[in-house]
This record gives sequence, structure tokens and C-alpha cells, in this order.
Amino acid sequence: MKRALTSLLGALLLISLSPRPALANDRPYYYLPWDGSAWHEVTQGNNGSFSHFGQARYAWDFGGDGWLVRATRAGKVSHMYDGFGVGACDPFYLDRANYVTIVSVYGDNNEALYLHLAQGSVTSRSISLNLLVARDTPLGLTDSSGYTCNGNGTGPGPHLHYAVQTPCASYYCQSVPSSFMDPDVLRQNPTDGVPKSYPTAPQNQTVVSANSGYGRPLSGGQWLLKFNNGPPDAWDVSVSPPYGFSGDLPLPGKWCSNGGSIPTGLGIVRQGVWYLRCSSTPGPPPQPWVTDGGNPTIPSFAFGWASDIPVAGDWTGKGFDTIGLVRPENGSLMWYLRNNNSNGPAEVPAGGPAPFAYGWATDIPIVGKWNGVVTGIGVVRPENGGLTWLLKTIPGPGSPDISPYGASGFHYGVWNDVPVVGCWMQGVPNCQWGMGIVRLAAGHATWFLRNSLSEGFRDYEVPYQLDTDAYLTGNWRTWVTDSTPATTIAVGR
Repeated sequence: MKRALTSLLGALLLISLSPRPALANDRPYYYLPWDGSAWHEVTQGNNGSFSHFGQARYAWDFGGDGWLVRATRAGKVSHMYDGFGVGACDPFYLDRANYVTIVSVYGDNNEALYLHLAQGSVTSRSISLNLLVARDTPLGLTDSSGYTCNGNGTGPGPHLHYAVQTPCASYYCQSVPSSFMDPDVLRQNPTDGVPKSYPTAPQNQTVVSANSGYGRPLSGGQWLLKFNNGPPDAWDVSVSPPYGFSGDLPLPGKWCSNGGSIPTGLGIVRQGVWYLRCSSTPGPPPQPWVTDGGNPTIPSFAFGWASDIPVAGDWTGKGFDTIGLVRPENGSLMWYLRNNNSNGPAEVPAGGPAPFAYGWATDIPIVGKWNGVVTGIGVVRPENGGLTWLLKTIPGPGSPDISPYGASGFHYGVWNDVPVVGCWMQGVPNCQWGMGIVRLAAGHATWFLRNSLSEGFRDYEVPYQLDTDAYLTGNWRTWVTDSTPATTIAVGR
């Protein structure tokens, strides 16, 4: 299938920080339920003649056995079961399918159904009832559990049956029209976001997921750190024993002030509970010899929901990082930033409003010291086949203000790249922050880093990682005394 990304969003995706325009018919928007850059065949679409009628009228079937299913939106697990180990092309197996349903956190009374999952593949990923999950969270593997048929109806046919539905007492409810924000879906028809299947689309029609891996959880708690952004060789630090468990969200930060240079420490967020460590060595958080701006060492604490996106930055120039979270609400991104590493209300900006809205709910939030002094905010917006960067130097509501681009932002990367930021130049006083992307292809990931916040060519290319990693950055070198040391790469696994 030709996957040329042309005329994807048209006039719908104007550069703006107002809530994202709805697609045709105001359908709720989601992302395809698998890894970024991967593709799967649409074997049956909406109103499919084989089984997509009645309650299943607005469902999709995506073919294939044993591929990883990811959450298409943040939400709460409302139903789940993965105890069945058999399936067949026989109505007898209708009630013998494994499934997960997730109620959206967007408050629109919608629920996503993931059906025909493999036995044990859901519980083995620590998915449980009432669990809050972020978009892109691994849910299970595709299988042929329940009533599934192959193309000629002679046996089981492994696939994912996916639908957005109105919640009811059961896991299987009335489906409703919905849409996908993935550009490879929108290229089929920029106004509806609906994957097509044969005969509406060519035989064996496939669609590519835009899940970028941004905010991806750990799979086992392993951290691999580099002290430079040079050519590929061995990792400089492999944190041992692992720090974190499968499903934890990794969040590095300069959590502590010890009167001198502050290295980046480890951090994880587990179901809304934060565990912060002042160095890049494992152990109970944090090390006892460092302090949080003169305060006692940081105990673990609860802040936000498991479906929130955690961020960290020096929002007011205190000299160390404090926490924040970003939450999709009513079509926008709401920013809850704190001046302390503890539970409590949003505090930034000091003069209000706190929390504040910045970006669309489908944008990727990102933070960095755009002016070299305090941590600013921003969003990266996949549109028209690329990424638009909309950055603001001071946290708070308003318009992007990076010169010379202003409110229009600038472009760097393609639609399914993972955005990263940092001060890539080593040993340069008052180092200007730059940005970069991690590009996923053929099982690998390559970093393309640029020294400035501007359009142009890469300054560094680093071919390191797997396309399933969590991509991280930090100043991992504890012996550096320069006040603005270089940012280097890392991954979480």
C-alpha cells in the first residue's frame, strides 16, 4: 500500500492553541491501537456485512495474531477478562472471548472495547479493574479467543475487534461512530478519520499507527545512560538493580539542590504516586545526603491520576526541578505545575490562572529551558505529515513566543517521530537549548538532534535504540562543574 502522506488535515489543523476542531460528525477521536510506525490490515470496517451490524455497527477488525494492543486513549479499565484459551468459527464461542474495556477520561461517556485478546496476556501486563491507564499503555496480545473466523470461514481468525461504545452493564455494548487522528487514516479521507475496508478501500487495506512512544512506560525498570551524544558504542551506565517496574512512567529530573552542580536523578510515576531520586543510582528515593532546596529529603507522594502525563521543570528559577502534570480536558491540555515536590494544588504561574490550558488534547506536551533561565512549556503537534513545535518561554496561558516564529511555531520532524529536547552542546557556557526527534523504523530508533530551536538540518545523528524503548534525556555526569553541562541521551526499558 502506498503510504504517501498528502493533504492530511487541510484547513482543520490551523496553528492555534484553542481546543482542537472536531472531525466530521463530531466523532470522538482516538489513535490506532498499536505501536507507532507499525501497520495492520483492516479486515472488516464499519457496517461490515459479516458481523458488523447491530451493536457492532461501528466496529473495526484489525487482522493478525500475537501483536501488542495499546490503549487508544487515556481512561479507566471498566471490564476485563483473559481466562479463555480457545476460540473457533462457531457461535458457541460468542461468550468465550478475552477483552478489555476502558472508559475515556475526557468525560464524553465513551468506552473503548478491545476484544479477542490472548489468554493471560492482559493480567500479565498488570491490567486490572478500575486501573487508570495512559494512552499507549500495553493491554494484551491479539488472538482468536471467542467467536472468530478466517477469511473462508473454515476456522478461527486471529484479530483485534475494536469499537468505541456507550458504556453499559456488559463489556459488549452499543457501538458509536468514532474516528482516528492517525495521519495514515486521515489520508484516506481528511474529514472523517475512519479506516476503510474492502470493498470501500482496496483489498488488504492497511493503516499505520501514529503512536509515537512519547511517554511510554517502562517494561522492566532498566535505565541505560550515555555521557555523550557520539557514535554508537556501549552504554556508560546500566542502572542496576533496575529502578521501577513494568508499567511505571520514567521521569528524569534535577530534583535536588546540594549547593553545586545538580546531576539528573531518576524518577518514576506509578499509578499517580511519584518516586524521585536525586542521583542516577538505584536505591530507595532519594539519597540521604541531598536536600530539596533546604527541605528534608523527598518521600514518595501521590499527585494526579494514572492517566495524566507527568512533566518536570524549574518553573520559577529556583535552581532545581519540581513536578507537574498535563491532563487532556475538554479538547485542551490542562497544565498542573507545582513549585514543590509534594502533593498539593497547582501553583504556577504564581499570579494565576493555575491550572491553565495550553494546546489541544491530541498534542504532545514538552518542556525545556527555552530561554536558558526557567523551564518553559510547549506542545508538539502532528499535522500535515510533520511536527509543528509551539513553544512558550514562561509557563502559563498565551501564545507561542519563540523568535522569530512566534505564534505560528516551527516545523521539525515527521508525524510519528518522538520529540526530545536538551542542551546538546558540551562545555558551552549559557548553552542554548535545542530540540530533536527519535525516528522509529524497522525495529530500531535513531536520534536526530539540533542545537537550536529552529527549522533546519540535524547537528547530530545517534543510531542507538530499539523502537520499543522509552526515550529520555538528562545530565547524568555527576562530576561536571560547568553550570550548563550538555544533555545526553538515555533509554528506559
